[in-house]
Amino acid sequence: MGGDPDFPDDKGFALKPWARVWHENNAAENGIQIHGNIAITMGNVYLADYQGSEIMVDKTFVFRLCRDHRLRLCVHKSALPYSPTN
Repeated sequence: MGGDPDFPDDKGFALKPWARVWHENNAAENGIQIHGNIAITMGNVYLADYQGSEIMVDKTFVFRLCRDHRLRLCVHKSALPYSPTN
């Protein structure tokens, strides 16, 4: 979310006003793996700001179909792709 002095480069991308957001799923042929009451999707989320700059983040979502028949998000991970420094 940004604002941590130990990570000054993290400005909190979730807080920025984005002009456009889109995604690609690549967890399976249709983009979703289903295992009983669990569904997993992995891929990329793309965000574009109002100046035209774009960023891509890796994402993983895991959903669970609960006893009340509601689908709930139980795991969320998003991160900038790994980029080794030389």
